[in-house]
Amino acid sequence: MAFVAAVVILIVVGIFSYRGIVASSESVQWVRHTHEVLDGLQELQLAMEGMESANRGYLLTEEDTYLESYRDNSRRVAQYQTVIRRLTGDNPEQQRQLPLLDSLVAQKTLFLDRLVRLRQGHDLATAAAQVGTGTGRRIMTEFHVAARQFQEAELKLLAARSDEARLRVAQSKAVLILGTVLGLVITAVAGLSVHRDVSRRRQAEAARRESDEAYRMLVDGVQDYAIIMLDPEGSIVTWNTGAERITGYSARDAIGKDFSCFFFVDEIQRGAPGEILRLATARGHYEDQAMRRRKDGSRFLANTHLTPVRDSAGRLRGFSGIFRDLTETKASGAKYRGLLEAAPDAIVVVNQSGAIVLLNLQAEKQFGYRRDELVGAQVTSIIPEGFAERLIADGTRTASEALAQQIGTGIELIGQRKDGSVFPIEIMLSPLESPDGVLVTAAIRNISVRKTAEMHLAQMEGKYRGLLEAAPDAMVVVNQDGEIVLLNVQAEKQFGYRRDELLGQKVTNIIPEGFAERLIADDLRS
Repeated sequence: MAFVAAVVILIVVGIFSYRGIVASSESVQWVRHTHEVLDGLQELQLAMEGMESANRGYLLTEEDTYLESYRDNSRRVAQYQTVIRRLTGDNPEQQRQLPLLDSLVAQKTLFLDRLVRLRQGHDLATAAAQVGTGTGRRIMTEFHVAARQFQEAELKLLAARSDEARLRVAQSKAVLILGTVLGLVITAVAGLSVHRDVSRRRQAEAARRESDEAYRMLVDGVQDYAIIMLDPEGSIVTWNTGAERITGYSARDAIGKDFSCFFFVDEIQRGAPGEILRLATARGHYEDQAMRRRKDGSRFLANTHLTPVRDSAGRLRGFSGIFRDLTETKASGAKYRGLLEAAPDAIVVVNQSGAIVLLNLQAEKQFGYRRDELVGAQVTSIIPEGFAERLIADGTRTASEALAQQIGTGIELIGQRKDGSVFPIEIMLSPLESPDGVLVTAAIRNISVRKTAEMHLAQMEGKYRGLLEAAPDAMVVVNQDGEIVLLNVQAEKQFGYRRDELLGQKVTNIIPEGFAERLIADDLRS
């Protein structure tokens, strides 16, 4: 505002100063113009008087020198009449007075010319009589009166123009003084405002430094959590003692590094660090549990929270990150380890991100991994297909809803050992509430033996199907549990069932009494 006001004042002062200069210039020009008019009028009067004087000398002496002087003055009269008419061409009032002045000049010239002709005709008596009438004196008197009026009008006009010029100069001077004073006031006010603003900024900077120092001391006092700040590209900006304790990097080592230094080479190659920043920016928050890398190359299970930081305009300024080491969570180890190790099946506990957080000895044996190789790894490393999709909720349902569709149901999938070999498995899922969110316990059973038996049964079915279908009677094959495992077309016809309606059903559905008791051995005999 001060800058704009100063510019406006400069413009106004400049305009009025220019007007003052123009007024002064015009005043000088009008003074010069008036002097030219007055000089012309005076020369006209002198020429008229010179005509009259030369005419009188010629009348008395009849010498040609007087006649020549008379004619010269007559030419001068005509010349100065033209000059006056030109100089007063812009003044209507003086233009109205010029005809009277010209008329008197013409009358005086005619009168003097007549006297000259009389003297040239040697009629001196008549010429003397004409002079004695007083006509020439009367015309000359009227001429002087008209010239004086003309002169007074010009002087009055000069006074008016001088007054106007002085008024303009006075206005310009007043505006110049006022503008200068106002400029000084604005400068003083602006200076005071700047001084106050600088003082407020210094106070705000001091308060911010105190706040930053308090925050830094608070953050550095946290030992169990790594608290860091990243810039928008993912470079580390701040580092606390908790981060140093967990990762092994000092603040001097970490600040300026890209946070991908905590990731493994394969994760960096597939762009995992950049994807995490993208997801955090898009969702407004990102959380996961995964294995991360310390400075010495060792692995640790980290629970990571990333939150984007934005300014008042919504521009991304960076990310705040909090993570902690979950590798040796004492509470979960004491609570679940005894139960896990006693289980006959492989037990794997997985978080919602698909990372393995706990497993038992049977899981190590079945999949051929050491425990530290699997903790923190993705479950897809041992169950490549199907399990993660069934376990992890998509964007339209919650984790609990996803688990509710699987609890109590045996899911048959394919497991993959460390050496790359695969084997059939059956999984039973159950949810587990924990401070870190919903975990999923998966009981994994190797069903290779059962699959081999089923394959053998299928081979038997293929081997004997032709014989069964050729039999004229209904043929039904039943296992020791009383379940129908094979039948032929005649059995479908006699009992009225489709084959798929009987397979797997109890034989008592078609022979309600007697047959099951004869077929199935009781507990006392094989």
